Amino acid sequence: MNLDITDHQPEPTRPERVFVDDSLTVKIFPNQESVAEAAAAETGDYLNHLLNKQPTARLILATGNSQILFLSRLIESKAVDWSRIELFH
Repeated sequence: MNLDITDHQPEPTRPERVFVDDSLTVKIFPNQESVAEAAAAETGDYLNHLLNKQPTARLILATGNSQILFLSRLIESKAVDWSRIELFH
């Protein structure tokens, strides 16, 4: 019997669980790749939202080991006009 379980697996950028604790929304992802993709997509969307309202935006990014995959996914996105972003580290 061939059982296709792809319909039962979470999409890579969708959390497995979301809940609110006080005023903080918490999203649980199955692995580092999924959380990096989701964080990059959300960051890119927010930057584009800002750039639709103003000519430039400022961004502070961390570069520790836990951020490397997220930064890679953000750069790969190509959706952000980086010439309009002032970046701080």
